[in-house]
Amino acid sequence: MLFRILILLLTLCLLSCEDSSKKNDTLATVTVFIKENCSVSEYMCLPLRNAYHYFCDTLQQNIYFQGFVPSPISTDSTIAQFKQEYSIPFSIERDWDDNSAQSQIGGPGVQTLSFGATVTPEIFIEFNEQIVYSGMIDNSYMTIGQWSEPTENYLHEILMKIINNEPIINTQTTAIGCIINN
Repeated sequence: MLFRILILLLTLCLLSCEDSSKKNDTLATVTVFIKENCSVSEYMCLPLRNAYHYFCDTLQQNIYFQGFVPSPISTDSTIAQFKQEYSIPFSIERDWDDNSAQSQIGGPGVQTLSFGATVTPEIFIEFNEQIVYSGMIDNSYMTIGQWSEPTENYLHEILMKIINNEPIINTQTTAIGCIINN
């Protein structure tokens, strides 16, 4: 019996969305730009966490989630504390170039510049090696400081279309959140 439980646990670990060895075999990649000192980012941790658990754990889809923190004041320690406090189940790393000549504090890192992220939180969903969605996680924040119950969950909707092989029209919304320093 113990042997069967160990095999089951090993299998679940191998099927995990976070298994970086399978990143090249992923169905889709969700990239989120997030900051530990941004209230909108803090609020959006719940829908991010729910999406991860639903698609990766419940549906066992091979969807890779990753996060980047484009902030000059973030450290590995503050990011680890943020991940723990908000139970973020995927990797998050700092994406800030301290040596950038953009300003005295540096500038956004390679990932932030590559994706063109401008605020946190902001998500990018890649499918078939192209970005099919960028913008808000859901529509609970239409402007800073004005929260309402979401009526659309863009992250969930796009991932459902991907796993159901439904046609996807490249979509973009304007992300609302904390501005990334340039």
